[in-house]
Amino acid sequence: MNTKHMAVSSLLVVLLAASAGVRAEQPSTDVLDFVSSRTRAEVRTELFAYKKAGVNPWATYYDQLKSFRSVTTRREVRDAFFSSREEDCALYGEDSGSMYLSWLGTPGGAVAFTRSLPRHG
Repeated sequence: MNTKHMAVSSLLVVLLAASAGVRAEQPSTDVLDFVSSRTRAEVRTELFAYKKAGVNPWATYYDQLKSFRSVTTRREVRDAFFSSREEDCALYGEDSGSMYLSWLGTPGGAVAFTRSLPRHG
């Protein structure tokens, strides 16, 4: 009984000592000096439109590809992949393509090569 009483009282002393350094701080003035660029009515209108749409991009069930429609066929994507597979393996290999670019034989091969790539988008 005596050891149990000693353990509880020593735990109480440790907890009191640990909480002695806890102090409340001043509230941040950054929040208090906030000036909105929109009115309350504008924010409420946006909130109601968001709720009416029924789409929550932060929800776990949100399907971001639900309305996606590709303009490229599966065959076109496959053909593009196979046509550039050797070059892609050389460029994205363990050495990050440095050996392949050195085989091109042009000074500054990386710069000359990347400028000749077709741009997408």
